[in-house]
Amino acid sequence: MSKAFKKLFKHRKKKQQTEKINISKKKEEETSIFEPKEIKLLNPHSAEVRCVFISEDNCLYSGSFANDVIKHKLKNDSFKKIWQTKTSSYIFSLSIYLGRLYATGSSIFCFDPKNGDMKWSYSKGLNGYSFVNVWYKGSLFVGGADTFLRKFQLDNNEELIEIQKVKNNGRIWSIKFYDDKLYTSSSNGSIIEWDYETFQQRRLISGSPVGAWGLEISNSVIFSCGKDGEIQTIDLPTGNPIRKFNEKQSAIIDSCLYKNLLFTCGDSGVVFCFNILTEKLVARFKTEAKNWTITVSNDRLYAGTTNSKIYVFDIAELNPFNCLSQDLKQLFSRQELCDNSIQTLEGTVNFHDYFVRKRLEIENINKFQSVFLSKKQEEIETFFEWIYTGFTKNNELVSGILKEMSINFFNQKNNQKALQKDLKKMYEDDDSKEFTIFVDSKPIKIHKFILLSRSDLYRGMFLSVTEDNSNKVTDYSGKSFKAVGALVYFLYLGKLPKYLKKSTLEELQDAIDYYQLNENSNLPTEIEKLLK
Repeated sequence: MSKAFKKLFKHRKKKQQTEKINISKKKEEETSIFEPKEIKLLNPHSAEVRCVFISEDNCLYSGSFANDVIKHKLKNDSFKKIWQTKTSSYIFSLSIYLGRLYATGSSIFCFDPKNGDMKWSYSKGLNGYSFVNVWYKGSLFVGGADTFLRKFQLDNNEELIEIQKVKNNGRIWSIKFYDDKLYTSSSNGSIIEWDYETFQQRRLISGSPVGAWGLEISNSVIFSCGKDGEIQTIDLPTGNPIRKFNEKQSAIIDSCLYKNLLFTCGDSGVVFCFNILTEKLVARFKTEAKNWTITVSNDRLYAGTTNSKIYVFDIAELNPFNCLSQDLKQLFSRQELCDNSIQTLEGTVNFHDYFVRKRLEIENINKFQSVFLSKKQEEIETFFEWIYTGFTKNNELVSGILKEMSINFFNQKNNQKALQKDLKKMYEDDDSKEFTIFVDSKPIKIHKFILLSRSDLYRGMFLSVTEDNSNKVTDYSGKSFKAVGALVYFLYLGKLPKYLKKSTLEELQDAIDYYQLNENSNLPTEIEKLLK
């Protein structure tokens, strides 16, 4: 057999093996996709259900092409019809503000949500149907078929006054607010960022090329859901496209975000659910007809269809927190939040009925490790996904710690040496250090979260200094530059540099009380080892 033939044979064999692996992976992924049946099927309307809205008091409001709005009271997956009221128009969207229910179609309607009585309707200047209405900071924003984005406010009689309007470059299908900015998606596929106060266009972002009906934003990523069935992810700060993904969907008509899950629906009669962190399909929910609208609340998915029905699905199994073991849940339970807190916490985030502290002391890493060492990789990853979705993006103390912890636990199977290696990298990376200590007029740079978590002296100092001075401080301990530098090295790595002079070690002994190092510090032990 010639060398060329052997090489070709080897290449084909390798290709076949790769194809088998890919087929096997695809089958495995397919079997892992969650496909539940509905737990409830409502048939309240006589025509297509166009919008479904869940209020904070656990009531379901739905609007349809039968020109009506219906209210149900929800309790333990049972649905009690409270009222049904007729209007003069198809109903495309619903919202509640200050104890009033607002519906949009060819007019804007205002109802008393207690009994369904219509208070007034507004149609002045509206041409065509209004597809979406959203309340934000005391103003009602409306968009639809006439391509105008409109802003309304209530007068003293609780009736609408149009404050502003601006021409969009296509029919407005979706209005979203993110980071105090207004975003619209339209029938021509573009996404526009607006100043919601002045209605000045800030920038134009390319979304789905065939029309973006669904628009969601999370973690500075835009999810543009198009009529071609594809989901385009876009980096929000730059406006640059990231990638596309789909699951053989037909036109996407509606979308919604729930925690780290993206739901889409459309012509296919299937609601698709993606994990936005992995962009993988995790569930499919089948209905008997085309879906016009979807919404999610309290681990329940509601899908309104063209056959006048509302399908209700239980999605609790998709809740990533539910798969965590009790000891991992306990780490951030309400009791954990209250115990051993050094200061009054700035706030908490309610996540799956558990509370996550927004300030996390680095000394707790050892306790976390003892729990994580017995856990599977998948469960640890889920735990960190849960933390990342719970914390605010600007939490400088937590983000640095979790980044290093996650690198360690995700990739190194909880290896303590890997964590020390990562912290050493942070110690050596002066560019990312945002705080400076001046000793004898010489600078020593350090990450603020290291000082916050290790030294009660600096913790108190950070809470009291003005914002202008918050990134620099002069050290008044009277210790030498070498001693303070050795202390900073220890705060990162938990050990002292080798070959320190006896005088420097003695300085460090005196520094323990001055810097108010926390009780878990092993600095005294390290000093004693080197003094022997």
